[in-house]
Amino acid sequence: MKVLSACLVLSLSPAVTAENTLTWAVSHLPPIYIQEGRPELLGTGIGDQLLDALAEHMPGYRHVRQKMNLPRLVAEWQAGKPVCFASGIRTPERDALTVSTPSAISPGPMLVIRRADRARFGELPVDLATLMTRKDLQGAYQRGVAYSPDIAALLEQTDEQGPFKPSVVNETNLIRMLELRRIDYTLGRPQVLRWLEREGTISPALESLPLRQSQQMSVAYVLCTRNEWGRKTIRDIDAALQRMAASPIYPALFQAWLPEQEWKRSQPDIQRFLSQRRTPQVHDPDDTLPDPAKRAQDTK
Repeated sequence: MKVLSACLVLSLSPAVTAENTLTWAVSHLPPIYIQEGRPELLGTGIGDQLLDALAEHMPGYRHVRQKMNLPRLVAEWQAGKPVCFASGIRTPERDALTVSTPSAISPGPMLVIRRADRARFGELPVDLATLMTRKDLQGAYQRGVAYSPDIAALLEQTDEQGPFKPSVVNETNLIRMLELRRIDYTLGRPQVLRWLEREGTISPALESLPLRQSQQMSVAYVLCTRNEWGRKTIRDIDAALQRMAASPIYPALFQAWLPEQEWKRSQPDIQRFLSQRRTPQVHDPDDTLPDPAKRAQDTK
């Protein structure tokens, strides 16, 4: 209701024109965007709340949320249509189509198991390279997801006949398969586990373990079409995110969906992200300035 009211006010403002419409691509991608399910959880995802905050910090734009899946979003970028996505992962393919700025940080993919099986997985962090060769444990992961380079390199070695298989089943359904004992482990995010528990669709009998190949936090980006509209818009978004980083908004976004142990473990990385987020962070492949993401990595 708050966002709807804000949009109505903005639509009546003389400062907002058709050229200042900012279309955000959204889809049901819990707990990033929650578009379906229990009424009390609708619109409470990390990305949902990020868009709420950006609307408040960018009153010169009329913010419109449009449902679209990833293939359609990529097609829109390829066609040069003015659209942004607030919670994407940068890849070389996406860099060719978009300009970007960091929007959020979260723990990288972890190993999701049944708590009762904890002893079967040995010391932490778990080495995925070793695990995926064990024939006494059957695992599966979602095909087509953008993983970190270290994990992606290992996944290229898997096949549908091995003990760790690619699957067309999405992350949430793989977690449900795990609870039903159809598999022994999968790759997942602790935030998804928390969402499924709040939804009441799984029991608290599952847990996530850190992976040796996924020790760094994952950074999500606002991605906008790589054209003149996108370049202007991403800089306005970047300025809004700088202001937000100096407020309590950002920590609350991260904490809302992280289990307590992951929240505590992630504090140094989150505080480093917030400090860097208070400065300009736009990545534009056509810009001659160094990539802010690379600059941030070099300072670690």
